Amino acid sequence: MSDEDLFEILANMITPLTDRHNALISADGEAEFSISRKPTVTDLFEAEFNNLPDNSTIDFDSYIDEQFDLFKGGIVNALPEGAQLLSDDSDTVFWAILPENIGYVAITSMGGFAESDDPRANRDAIDRIFDTVLEDLVNVDSMILDLRLNQGGDDGNSLRIASHFTSERTIVWRKQARSGSTRTPIEDVLVEPSMERSFLKPMILLTSTTTASAAEVFTLAIRQLRGAMLVGEASAGSFSDELPKSLPNGILYTLSSEYFFDVNDEFYEDRGIPVDVEVPFPTAEDRQNGFDPAVSAALELL
Repeated sequence: MSDEDLFEILANMITPLTDRHNALISADGEAEFSISRKPTVTDLFEAEFNNLPDNSTIDFDSYIDEQFDLFKGGIVNALPEGAQLLSDDSDTVFWAILPENIGYVAITSMGGFAESDDPRANRDAIDRIFDTVLEDLVNVDSMILDLRLNQGGDDGNSLRIASHFTSERTIVWRKQARSGSTRTPIEDVLVEPSMERSFLKPMILLTSTTTASAAEVFTLAIRQLRGAMLVGEASAGSFSDELPKSLPNGILYTLSSEYFFDVNDEFYEDRGIPVDVEVPFPTAEDRQNGFDPAVSAALELL
């Protein structure tokens, strides 16, 4: 059969797994396939677009961009008069001071902090970014940390960010890998406190069904380091790193081969990390009205 037909069969074969880390990439790199077990924010926006009236003139890409802007608008509307939502050069981290002297930091990815993919460049960029962020927020009484748009990236970046939220060397999660019919020994993953600026005051963490992979292990870390309350929706439940493989015809594929646990050996693959206070992602009406229910709930709790 053709490579295209084989790709379709393989895609159908992994669909029931609903695991975004079981993925396919065609030999020419033109086609990719994976499927999440929970809807991402883009899935939500796409469903809304498909339900628009037939006479709507907006195209798909414009609608998606508009909805992300409206989502950000809900946060901007919560700011005191004259305050601004700031961002780093990579547009990966956003921060501001909300009413009642509460800091707000959104991390939209666990990758892309530097212009290159070099791990050291990204770690250095993270230190520079969070030195600026935490200097700007040095006098706030507490913080809302927003991961609702974060689909993951590099676990090492998650550890580096987490290092800015602790003063002690701490075990933050545990992991092991499948090895044939057995498993490798469980490894404790530790965070070392940053030598740069740190934030040690009360925190609330916002998560959604989009919060996945390296953003989920970061959630485990912050929950362990800061005892942070989780508000929003249970995370995606997609922890395992991707194990890359290839077929003889050049089709690339990845497998989930790892087990991640919190420090109490709780396993959250598939179900996601549960929240303490459940608040839905802003609806289309919320976004049009410039209202963010999770931010509002977190402000009240803090």
